[in-house]
Amino acid sequence: AVFLRREPGVRIELQLTDRHVSLVEEGFDLGLRIATLADSSMVARKLAPMRVVVCAAPDYLDRAGRPADPTALAEHACIVDTNFRVAPNWPFIVDGERITVKVDGPFHVNTPHAASEMAVAGLGIALCPLYAAGPAIADGRLEVLFAENEAFDFGVYALYPSNRHLTARVRALVDHLAATLAVA
Repeated sequence: AVFLRREPGVRIELQLTDRHVSLVEEGFDLGLRIATLADSSMVARKLAPMRVVVCAAPDYLDRAGRPADPTALAEHACIVDTNFRVAPNWPFIVDGERITVKVDGPFHVNTPHAASEMAVAGLGIALCPLYAAGPAIADGRLEVLFAENEAFDFGVYALYPSNRHLTARVRALVDHLAATLAVA
């Protein structure tokens, strides 16, 4: 909204999806992704880091017990976000080593907001990007577990095809997003 008020001649068509889209084939000028990026033919500009946390509602932890370490998650009800490439295999750093814990539970979703909401409802332990779980963490509805073992190196990236010249308007939007996210 701030950008559009400042640039009234710009028109934006915003499409929100958790599916992986092909920017070139689907005709997008710009994509925003939260990920660890693989090599690609896209130009990527990192706009901000994105922390991914394991979290649970205090009432779930009271009922089911607090897992002592990440490996104990295999014995807990976990909420699996199928959009994560790791899906039920959650990565951690333990004693300097990268490990993977296979988790499962009663609820599989395809959006981080749904995973966060189900965790708030006490359904289990979720792996969520901070943008989805942050408000519930801030007000105490969720607790972060294993912060010292976080293994994701996600970022928020602006992506565009390398064979396309970035228009001044799109470049202005990317610069605006970078400045806005740097403050957040």
